[in-house]
Amino acid sequence: MNFLAHLLLSGDDPELALGNFMGDFVKGRQHELLPAGVARGVLLHRFIDAQTDAHPLCRQSAERLRPIYGRHAGVVVDIFYDHLLATHWERFSATSLRAFTLRAHRLLLDNHGLLPERLRDRVPHLVASDRLHSYARVEGIAQTLDLMARHTSLPDQSGPGIRLLEEARGDFLGEFDGVFRTVAAAVSERENLFFHFL
Repeated sequence: MNFLAHLLLSGDDPELALGNFMGDFVKGRQHELLPAGVARGVLLHRFIDAQTDAHPLCRQSAERLRPIYGRHAGVVVDIFYDHLLATHWERFSATSLRAFTLRAHRLLLDNHGLLPERLRDRVPHLVASDRLHSYARVEGIAQTLDLMARHTSLPDQSGPGIRLLEEARGDFLGEFDGVFRTVAAAVSERENLFFHFL
């Protein structure tokens, strides 16, 4: 799961959402230095990642992408899953995607100083480019993959990756749906959150 899914799986708790959003950028026991609610969100992020990565359907998605992305296939699955969540948003949230992403932008900007430095530098661009909302468009996903290829070790393969997404969209969607509902149920039980789609 990527940013959008982590935010949605935080329910209506802003501190939980903030920690869940920043989870990849908080290493080891650094969460212990954060406010308790935000630290809980970091731990929830780790729980979601562990549940997702262990799911057989997620592994199936990754195997489909492995010939293109090698060891980075799981990272691309996370991005594709956010795209599928965004394109089927009404199944999973009563709030519109636009309203949800605007609320997320406000949360990130209002708490900018709490973000880890590496993430703090990225948030203004993420907000200005409307990245979370752009996940609903294939072009937005391609831009995200291109950006990651420029700034990380992700292979520059957005063209073949997007073609595979389009060719196997039904397979990816079925896998995403199974993974997301399973993970949401585990989060609901762990955090005592209600998700209307379960």
